[in-house]
Amino acid sequence: MEHFIRRMRPEDYDGVNILMTILHEVHATNRPDLFKPALAPYDLEEFRGLLEDSSRIAYVAEVSGKIAGLCMASIHYPAENPITYQIPYAYITDLCVLPSCQKQGIGKMLFTHMEDFVKSLGIRQISLKVWAFNSSALSFYEDMGFSPRSYIMEKDL
Repeated sequence: MEHFIRRMRPEDYDGVNILMTILHEVHATNRPDLFKPALAPYDLEEFRGLLEDSSRIAYVAEVSGKIAGLCMASIHYPAENPITYQIPYAYITDLCVLPSCQKQGIGKMLFTHMEDFVKSLGIRQISLKVWAFNSSALSFYEDMGFSPRSYIMEKDL
């Protein structure tokens, strides 16, 4: 099977929406208190806006001509202030691989491609959020070299 990573394009809308729906379903199933059921997380206008936003980076993985995965990130340049340094960083907003294509190295290829591109911009830090229920994602990111920086905790009242 031939597979490669490339920049996301407007004609990828349907394939990207399939992946984003799968990803959203994981969240909605595990945290129905936070996430609403959704048939299509992006409408076409939102999708086009994402691709035109210069602070966003979006890649897809193609396997035999079909979109099998995606990785999206945003670039942030926080202002320095009296108590923190200005440290530009990339924030991974989404990484998803079709269930039928998982465990084939596609997620790793997508992430490595994103990491290399971010490095080429002179950015030396990538961050992301992993939901506590998503043990497979947590394991993947740990394998990719991530470690916890902080914890967001919650308590229902």
